[in-house]
Amino acid sequence: MFKISLELYQFLMIIGFPTVFIACMRAIWVAVKKIDTENKALQKGVQALLRSKLYSLYNKYNEQGFAPLYAKENFKNMYEQYHNLGVNGVMDNLYIKFMDLPESEEKRC
Repeated sequence: MFKISLELYQFLMIIGFPTVFIACMRAIWVAVKKIDTENKALQKGVQALLRSKLYSLYNKYNEQGFAPLYAKENFKNMYEQYHNLGVNGVMDNLYIKFMDLPESEEKRC
């Protein structure tokens, strides 16, 4: 049917295949880098939201003078997720202060 000379075939195998392979690998690399960048942006966004909520909860219950058990459990869960995002120790001191708050108004004094 259609015959390709041996020289042309060898040339295509030597030049063509590596070129196509490298082009495909480059496209995959670019896609992975884009996904990684988006993932890091999402992590930083979630971290900022968690930090904001943790400060908000701390301020609310610190003014109140006590933090109910459910609030402490919620705070602890958010703090653990915040910490799992690989953050610095900014919130550690706030976490300790929040957990030291009494659990009811009677225990406050």
